[in-house]
Amino acid sequence: MESAWQVRKTKSGENVKRDDLGVVVQFDAEAALRGTNTRFRLRFDYVETGAKKQARQVSDLTLDEMEALWQEAKSVSDENSRGRTSP
Repeated sequence: MESAWQVRKTKSGENVKRDDLGVVVQFDAEAALRGTNTRFRLRFDYVETGAKKQARQVSDLTLDEMEALWQEAKSVSDENSRGRTSP
């Protein structure tokens, strides 16, 4: 299945997204990647902190325990981005 978004670089080097309706959205790919990396780092730090609170290493957690902490980190992150404070 082909994506509804087509990404290409313009002559000036800008990244442009065009949907199937021809709507053009310009975006900064490097800024998007930096944001993704920041979110990952914050979430992983949350998982590490959760393990330390249990006097354990991340490598000692089961996949289910890591997943639970990861989902909790996402939830806290989402709440903070909406202007709420974390519990």
